[in-house]
Amino acid sequence: MDTEKTGFVKYDVFFQLLDLHKVALNSDAVQYLKKNFSRNQTINFKEAVNQITIDLEAAGGTNEDATDGKMKWTVFALQKRKTFS
Repeated sequence: MDTEKTGFVKYDVFFQLLDLHKVALNSDAVQYLKKNFSRNQTINFKEAVNQITIDLEAAGGTNEDATDGKMKWTVFALQKRKTFS
């Protein structure tokens, strides 16, 4: 993928690989990754992949975004933070 070992790959390669692995990100998550981990239509795949996670709150069915236990992918920065009193 990255023959020059720069850590960057083209957008289409990165997002196609996510699709092949059934990691479906919403448009906010895609835009966040592009904004924070890209340069010249390429993305730093190691750093971007490290930000991808399962939205456990949605998967658990505890809020309005619940999907009845289905995996919903997101990035850490976009996860809703719970505050405990």
